[in-house]
Amino acid sequence: MAEWAVQVDMDAGLATSSRSLLSVAPGNATHNSTSNGTHLESQSALGGHLGDEHGDGHGGHAFSKEDLMWSMVFLWALWISGVISKKLGCPDLVGWVVAGILLGPNLANIVPKPDSWMMFGELGLMMLVLEAGLDVDLEMIKQMGSRAVAIAVFGSLVPLAMGTGLAGVIGYNWQQGLVVGTVLAPTSVGIALNVMRGGGVLHSRTGQLVIAAAILDDIIALILLSELEALKDPTVIKILSPLLIAAALLIGIGSFAVAGMPRLLRVFLPKIPEPHRDNVMLGGTMLAALGLVPAVHYSGGSHLLGTFLAGLCFCTDNHTHHAWVHQVKRIMKWMVMVFFSTTVAFEIPIRELFAADVVATSALFFVAIIGKIITGMWVSPFNIYDFFFVGFAMSAWGEFAFVVATTALLQDLIDKKTFSACILAVLVSIILGPLMLKIALQRKKKFEEENCTDSVKEAVLKEKLDALGWEDTGIVVHEPLYYLVSVRFKGLPGQLKNLIKECDTGLNCEWVDMRVYHTASAWGDLQVDLILQDRVKTLPTDQSAFAQWMERSMEVHAVIAGCLSDDRDAVEVDIERWFSKKWDEQDKQMHAIVTGEGLPQPASASQEAADIEAGAAGGAE
Repeated sequence: MAEWAVQVDMDAGLATSSRSLLSVAPGNATHNSTSNGTHLESQSALGGHLGDEHGDGHGGHAFSKEDLMWSMVFLWALWISGVISKKLGCPDLVGWVVAGILLGPNLANIVPKPDSWMMFGELGLMMLVLEAGLDVDLEMIKQMGSRAVAIAVFGSLVPLAMGTGLAGVIGYNWQQGLVVGTVLAPTSVGIALNVMRGGGVLHSRTGQLVIAAAILDDIIALILLSELEALKDPTVIKILSPLLIAAALLIGIGSFAVAGMPRLLRVFLPKIPEPHRDNVMLGGTMLAALGLVPAVHYSGGSHLLGTFLAGLCFCTDNHTHHAWVHQVKRIMKWMVMVFFSTTVAFEIPIRELFAADVVATSALFFVAIIGKIITGMWVSPFNIYDFFFVGFAMSAWGEFAFVVATTALLQDLIDKKTFSACILAVLVSIILGPLMLKIALQRKKKFEEENCTDSVKEAVLKEKLDALGWEDTGIVVHEPLYYLVSVRFKGLPGQLKNLIKECDTGLNCEWVDMRVYHTASAWGDLQVDLILQDRVKTLPTDQSAFAQWMERSMEVHAVIAGCLSDDRDAVEVDIERWFSKKWDEQDKQMHAIVTGEGLPQPASASQEAADIEAGAAGGAE
């Protein structure tokens, strides 16, 4: 501990502070350089002021101007490495980790005060976990229900079991094997979210299922993280205690977030002036974290679980979300950047990372990713494209995998070789996972476009030919019927499932796409936009089409409103006819035919065109 000496001048009646030395015993060094293991000393003055870097008699500090310069270089390198990584199609955290490895104490060693950077990285991790708690969408989890839970549990426990078993095959004891399995259990929700947003499927039904499952996956990861401390001296009580404590805290605080916090906010928020509400709610979130982090830590759980629970308390409040995004988000991104580039990267022994035995061990651990990919079997209704959509979205190990591996290394639960093998497997997954997810989304989109537009092409071609006065070419018109349905309702448990089931069995329609949004409309809190294809009903291209459309759309309206509520006034349903996005491309493909280049033009049409051209020429003269 630091020893502060204060001398009191009895004659002058003045207390003067002497320069103190922050001395740390070698065995308990808190500022121990990871590069050379030397003991760092820092000086500070009680009530004094900073002197120069050489420490004159007026005060001192333990960093120089060169340290500041290299710190600025390091931050710039982190930013540019993230940009380059994204340009190459990889998540930006890959660039951050690589920059930290290259510039950190294990290679170039140009980063000053590495332990201080790692401390700030740990703060960035806590901010990331706090945001994860704020971003929990309780309504979406409620709507997705058992399938989201199944994907999260299956996608965590199967890789956990596979990682533990694979580690046991090569001679690890059960504690080390369990650590390896825990590293391979979490899913990176951030990586999957970015890829789905870029592919335009974030608000689709399957996209929302992935997000709900990934959030639950993070909660499971935090519970598993609490178990690491128990593995140092495993007993039945020590192993069960973190699980029971975490479960009790999640249920208790989760219930408060759902039922208690909204009621408190309805009482107290009106009393706070509107300009100050965001700051008050943000301050309340920070205070909750300051209280819950030590409480959970000293009760035997992970301090990160306490951070998550603090965010969970305020996940239903829009003011907190608004304040977080506008005041904290950018700061947090830099802090998270520091976490991956220092707390994680500085611990990676780069000279050993690509050793033959490390690569072989990492390849064996990577087999556990199969447990992530097969989570796609829980999609409903099942199809091979959504199977790979969900499977590859859940396949990237990310933030929490690094957290678990780093925590286990610092607690001496695994050695450097095992840590390197785990990190290498995680890095490969966050490179290949997004790439395979992009390919899966492209295949899914192509399949949907091809199957939605084959018969439409015939109808459009027939309509264009008829408009030009050509005789019947023998093309059979089968114009498919699509509905764009927008539904707003309360979002009670089971309603979304009933809606999908009724569209399938009651209306005999197949859903093409789905978007789910949260709203604050008079009808309810959930809006679902559906594109449905009628399996049996088609519309002719003659005058009777409008009457048939009106009759069928009223039937669809009645069935959808009835399956959501007995009170039709509690549900709003809008229905429009939907046409394929591929029509513009079809226009180009059929341009040659429509203009007569692909079909023999009737003589009458040719003569009429010649007469028009001659008349236009005469008028010009």
